[in-house]
Amino acid sequence: MSGTTTTIDALKVIHGAGMAFAPYWHMEVVPALQRGFRPPLADGFRHFVTAPDIATNVATALETEIADGKVDPYDTHPPLRERILALEAVPVGNGVTNDDASLAISLIDDVAALELALVDGIVRDEFRGKLAPLTWEDAGANRPTCSGQRWPLGFTRAGSLSVPCPVTPCCSSAMTCRSRPSTR
Repeated sequence: MSGTTTTIDALKVIHGAGMAFAPYWHMEVVPALQRGFRPPLADGFRHFVTAPDIATNVATALETEIADGKVDPYDTHPPLRERILALEAVPVGNGVTNDDASLAISLIDDVAALELALVDGIVRDEFRGKLAPLTWEDAGANRPTCSGQRWPLGFTRAGSLSVPCPVTPCCSSAMTCRSRPSTR
């Protein structure tokens, strides 16, 4: 990383990714898991945030956040706008620069194994290790339509599903939630 411009750009990318993650998870990943597939999470997120409509929406939301971001007493960080202003006030020095444009994920060995461990950690016990690997390119062909509404990567909106859901977040009575005591 080199200088305040790179740091500001990184903050914007991270903030935008944070805005896009919940829609990605709920519109793309959960429907695949509900159908018994295990998509590549990192590569899928990269595809999701670079889809033209998503990228435009994130850029617009980011601009709004920078211009109008509100302070919440429970925030763990100052608003993005304040962090950017603080960085812009840092004097430019003769610090070390690095022109390496490699993606951070290139520093992680065996991303697929980490994703498998993550997915196995959030699915119900009976689905652990049993979800079929799925590439995002094959997602459209392997995902039945639930409501007919298409989303960026060929998936359709989840809607009400009649199949048992392997995911543990509390979004359906067919799921067991690990974030609160089980009601089973």
